[in-house]
Amino acid sequence: MILAAALAALSIDAASAAPGSYTLSAGERRCRIVLDAPSRTPEDSLIAPDAVSGLVMAFPDCPEGLDEAALWRVNSEDGELVLFDGAGTALLTARQDETRQWRGETADGAPVQLSAR
Repeated sequence: MILAAALAALSIDAASAAPGSYTLSAGERRCRIVLDAPSRTPEDSLIAPDAVSGLVMAFPDCPEGLDEAALWRVNSEDGELVLFDGAGTALLTARQDETRQWRGETADGAPVQLSAR
């Protein structure tokens, strides 16, 4: 029970930490990406009651096709951040590390990092 409460607190913290302006790095390439404030929370979502989600604004020069990102979602169970394109295809999956940066990979397996600006 204590472990479940600790994991829930971590997940809520990750979801609240997601919105903001980031530098997205993939290899030597960088771009700016903005995760807008949540437009859906578990309390008002019938489709994804276990997640927080919002809009993404990605600059056109983002690497690895991430300039197509349109939506973000953080799963409240595991704290995983996923960026989707407008068709709902997952483009990036990441987790927040101890330095509060998001680290993960694209759908093609390329390593990516989101650092708060």
